[in-house]
Amino acid sequence: MPIYLAQVGKSLDLTLAEIRAVYKNAEVFSNEFVRFQTDLTISINQLGSTPRIVEVVKATNPSQNILSIAKQIITDSLRTNQKFNLAISNYTNSQINSAQLLRLKKQLKQAGLKPRLVLPSSDKQALTSVQTFHNQLDQSPNLELLILKSNREIFLAKTIGIQNPDQYSLRDYHKPGRDSKVGMLPPKLAQIMINLAEPQPEDLIYDPFCGTGTINIEASLLGLHNAGSDNSESILKKAKQNLTWVFEQKSLLRLQSNPANPVTKSLIENLYLADATTEQSLDQLNFEGQIKLVSEGYLGENFESRPNLEQILTQKSKLESIYLQALAIWTKDSRISRIVICTPSWQLEDQMVSLNLIDQSKDLGYNLLKFGLGQPDDRLIYGRPGQFVKRELLVLEKSNVKN
Repeated sequence: MPIYLAQVGKSLDLTLAEIRAVYKNAEVFSNEFVRFQTDLTISINQLGSTPRIVEVVKATNPSQNILSIAKQIITDSLRTNQKFNLAISNYTNSQINSAQLLRLKKQLKQAGLKPRLVLPSSDKQALTSVQTFHNQLDQSPNLELLILKSNREIFLAKTIGIQNPDQYSLRDYHKPGRDSKVGMLPPKLAQIMINLAEPQPEDLIYDPFCGTGTINIEASLLGLHNAGSDNSESILKKAKQNLTWVFEQKSLLRLQSNPANPVTKSLIENLYLADATTEQSLDQLNFEGQIKLVSEGYLGENFESRPNLEQILTQKSKLESIYLQALAIWTKDSRISRIVICTPSWQLEDQMVSLNLIDQSKDLGYNLLKFGLGQPDDRLIYGRPGQFVKRELLVLEKSNVKN
C-alpha cells in the first residue's frame, strides 16, 4: 500500500484529525508532516488542512548519497530529451546548496534530460506550496522531490498534490454576498469541519447557522447534499446569492470535479429562514436519511476594542445558553448522528477562555469524539499565533451511535 505524507497547514492537530477522518489512519511523521496509507484516490482539493501531499518513493539511511539516489529516481521516471521543471525541497538538517543542485542538473543533462531547475528562496531549503503550485510541480512530467528525515531513515518523496491558492482566494474574498458581522468562515476550515463529520455520499450536511453559505458552498463542491438555515432574512439572501455565484465559476467546478460525487445545483436541498434555538428549526428539513450537522455558530459580539475578562465571561455565558438550547433540540432528532460545530475561544495573556459545552453536552446525550491527538483534552483550535479570538472545533456524537 502506498505511503503518503500530508504537509501540516494551520496546525498539526487539525491535519492529523482530518487525515484520520478521511483516510482512517494517520500518525505524526514530523512537526511538518503527517504519515498515512491508503488505496483510495488522493484528492487534495477535498482537504482543507494540508497544502501539499507527497508519495514516498524511496527510504534509505543517512550514509547514502541522497542526491545520487535522487538522480536515479529522476532518470528512471522520465524519457530522454524530455523537458521538465525540477525542484529539490530539503526538510532535513543537512544543508543542500545551489552548487550541489546545479551539479545535479548538469548530470541529468548528460543523461539526456532537459531539466529547468526551480530553486527555493536564497535563505530556504524548500519551496513554498505557492512556488510548487505556480511551477506546476505536481503535474507530470514536472517533478518536486522532497528529502525528509524521520528517526534514523531518510525518505525521498514526490509531490502528487498541491492546494490551489487562487481558487481558495476566489471563494474566500470574491463571493458577492459578504458580511463581516456574521464572521467569515475560511473555506479551508469549512472543508476540515465537513470531513470531520465523516459524511457518506447519501448523507445530508446541514448548517443551522448558515450565514453567507460557506459550509453549503464547500459541501456542494465536495459533491454532498446539503441544506442550511439562518434567522436573518438578509443574510440568507446573501447565502443564496453566493451559491448561485459558485455554480457560475467554471474553473472552480472543473477543479472540484469528482465523477463519484458530481457537483450540481441539485445538491442544495433547502435554504430557509429559521431560528436554530427553536423546535421548529428542523421542520422544513425534508430529508429521511442521516444528517451530519456542520456549523460555525454565532461567535459573539464584535468589540470595538479588546474586551476585559469580565466582558468575555458575560459573552461566554450568553453564547453557552444559545448553544445548549440548540444542542437540546438537535438531540431529539434521530436523523442527526454527528455534530461538528465551531465556537469561539478567547486567548488572554495567561489563559484560554472557551465555552463550557463538553461537560454539559454529555448531560444531553452527546460524546466528544476524539482523534487521538495525544493531548489531555484533545481540543482542536484554529487560529493564528497572537490572534485574540480563535475558533474551537467540537465533534460530538450521540451516545447511542456506534462507530
